[in-house]
Amino acid sequence: MYNMIMTYCMFPLLERKNILKGVYFDNPRTMKEIEIVANILREAYTSFIPFSEIKDTVLLEKVKDTFYEKYKDNETVQLSKKDNHYKNIYYHLAKNWVIVRFDSQDGVINEGNTILSNEEIVRLDGQDLLNNYKNYVKTVKFINLLTFISLENNRLLEHSLLIPECFDFFQNGNDFKAVGDLFWCWFPNYTNTKENLDDFTDFMSLFTKLKQNEKFIIERLDDPFVIFIADNLEVYRHLDDDKMKIVSLVSMIELLIAHKPNGERYNIDDSIRKQFCNKILLILHLNNALGDLKETEKLLIYIYDLRSAIAHGNFESIGEICEKIYKWRLHNDKTFIDTYNFCVESVMLHYINGLLQNYLKIILTNRLLDSILFEIIKK
Repeated sequence: MYNMIMTYCMFPLLERKNILKGVYFDNPRTMKEIEIVANILREAYTSFIPFSEIKDTVLLEKVKDTFYEKYKDNETVQLSKKDNHYKNIYYHLAKNWVIVRFDSQDGVINEGNTILSNEEIVRLDGQDLLNNYKNYVKTVKFINLLTFISLENNRLLEHSLLIPECFDFFQNGNDFKAVGDLFWCWFPNYTNTKENLDDFTDFMSLFTKLKQNEKFIIERLDDPFVIFIADNLEVYRHLDDDKMKIVSLVSMIELLIAHKPNGERYNIDDSIRKQFCNKILLILHLNNALGDLKETEKLLIYIYDLRSAIAHGNFESIGEICEKIYKWRLHNDKTFIDTYNFCVESVMLHYINGLLQNYLKIILTNRLLDSILFEIIKK
């Protein structure tokens, strides 16, 4: 059983760094911890590149060298480079890997007891295990929420910094899950291109951004709206279909900005569709992110109609609405490169998914900053 969670980051830390209550970024400190993380890295790497057992000293040494070159002016990193205690490349990477530690009980960190042996697990009663698991789930949920609102470039796994699937909560490092996801780590450090060196591989930049928004999460840990969004973001992250992602994102936005229409009489101005459009326009305007009013309004109407077509199984309409969005994008999005010269439904769905992520990020950040404003907006 673990009180630690893998991340996508590699960076030597002289001491653990607190984030949220009872949660810390750290490196593996004990031999057992380093061994477990090294095994996860090996499993991830060999799963992604089958021939890596032969060439790991070639590619992984380049990954390591590129990492140290990137941080050549960082004293802590360079001290780590000089540490030759671990000759095995996986162990060398593992001792610098960033993990998250979380309290087994509120406000309590048991030093040196982040891994429990089978005998120690047997001695824990059911309530201890349950409390530990609840803190594990809570840690994943709120760090992912904090990551979602803090980072602009969230390429990996829909805004997730953590990889809790690397091992089961109740296992001792023998059952690796989703370790293949870690292959994203090798290429940013290896290619050393600006495009790939995003927030997830630059830990200190990442940590600074998380700390800037930390207080907003801490102050709202008991807010039912925030808890609901955090829970739904966890569900959203595991959706593979862009259509279902769009329905999920629109539902979360509706929760934050819309009220139930008056059922006693039909009022088009009170419809969810109209509320969705008008209230997002207002919030975008308040955040200097609106752009052209009429064109953005048109796009928001298309998006809500797309959500309705998906939710009600009107598949013919999905294609028609995607065509409208494609034409809108040709006219309004100067960054759009029309590779196919015609509407590709999957491309438009992915585009709308990205737009809705950004809208939700803006709305949620504002909700965390000013809950009273959103009480007014929801009316």
